[in-house]
Amino acid sequence: MSAVLGLAACGTGAQSTADPRQSGASATGPQSKDSGKSDAPAAKGGHLIVYEVTGKVGTADITYVDAGNKVKDVPGAALPWRMSVTVSGFLPLAIVTALADDGATVTCRITVDGKQVVQKSSTDNVSLVECDGDIP
Repeated sequence: MSAVLGLAACGTGAQSTADPRQSGASATGPQSKDSGKSDAPAAKGGHLIVYEVTGKVGTADITYVDAGNKVKDVPGAALPWRMSVTVSGFLPLAIVTALADDGATVTCRITVDGKQVVQKSSTDNVSLVECDGDIP
C-alpha cells in the first residue's frame, strides 16, 4: 500500500521536526524526536506548518511536503502522527495524505502558524484522506 502525491512548489526550507510517536524516515532522519517547539507562530519571515494524522487504526502510510519542498513518505507510521515543519520563502500549499487499509476512520489536519487551515476524515474499506491548505 502506498500513497502517491505529486506537486510543484518553490521555496527554501528551514527545519523539520518529528513527534516521538512518528515512525519511519522523516525529513530529519529516522525516528526523529520533536524539538519541543510549540505550535506558536514561526519566527518573522517563516511559517510553522504542523501536519497531524489520527485514526482508529494502528498505522497509516503518510506522505507530506517537508521544509525543503520535497515529498516525503512515512510508510507504516504509528498513529497518532505529527510533523512540524518550519518554512521560509515561497510555499503556496501545505499537503499531507494518509492511507490505511483497515476501514477505520483516518483524519488529517494542517495548522499554519497556530491556525487550523484544513481538517478532513475518511472511512472506507481503504481509507485515503488528503489535506491541503494555502499558507496565508
